[in-house]
Amino acid sequence: MNEKKEYGEMMQYLLHFRDSFSSDADFNRFVVESLRALLYDLRDFDVYISISPDSLKWSRGRPRELSRSTVC
Repeated sequence: MNEKKEYGEMMQYLLHFRDSFSSDADFNRFVVESLRALLYDLRDFDVYISISPDSLKWSRGRPRELSRSTVC
């Protein structure tokens, strides 16, 4: 993990839990489970997000900098 990198608010929140895990693999599972729960919870607010392998090819810019066409 890059200690000097600036992360968004959600990742900063998740990183507060990092020391609770004995390995990066355990922390990564926690992050994935947390994101899945968030995606399901957002549906209650009519926000639908899907993540596909193709999205990994997109710009790594901050979300506010990405084109609105990337948000469905």
